[in-house]
Amino acid sequence: MEVSKELGRAVSSGEVAIGTDRTLKVIKRGQAKLVIVASNCPKDPLDDARHYSSIAGVRFHVFEKDSRELGLACGKPFTVNMVAVVNPGNSSILSAVETR
Repeated sequence: MEVSKELGRAVSSGEVAIGTDRTLKVIKRGQAKLVIVASNCPKDPLDDARHYSSIAGVRFHVFEKDSRELGLACGKPFTVNMVAVVNPGNSSILSAVETR
C-alpha cells in the first residue's frame, strides 16, 4: 500500500491533525494513533514529536518524501511538516506504514 494514497483517504474520511502545533497538541492529549513527519522536518519539532510519541506510545513514521509532498498527500497546497492520525476513517493508513 502506498502511504500517500492512504493518508489522503484518512484526511478525507477520518480525522487528521495537520501541522506541527496541532500534531503536538493531539499527541499530548493522547488522541493520536499515528504520527507522520516529512523527511526534511526541522530537527527541533522532529525531536519533540518523537519524544512525545514515545511517551504516549504513539506509532511514529518518517515520510519518505519532503514536506511539500506530505502537504500534497494531505490534499493541501502548502508544505506540511507533520500530521497526526486521530481516526483513520476508511483508510488503511495504520497498516500501511512502518514505524521508525
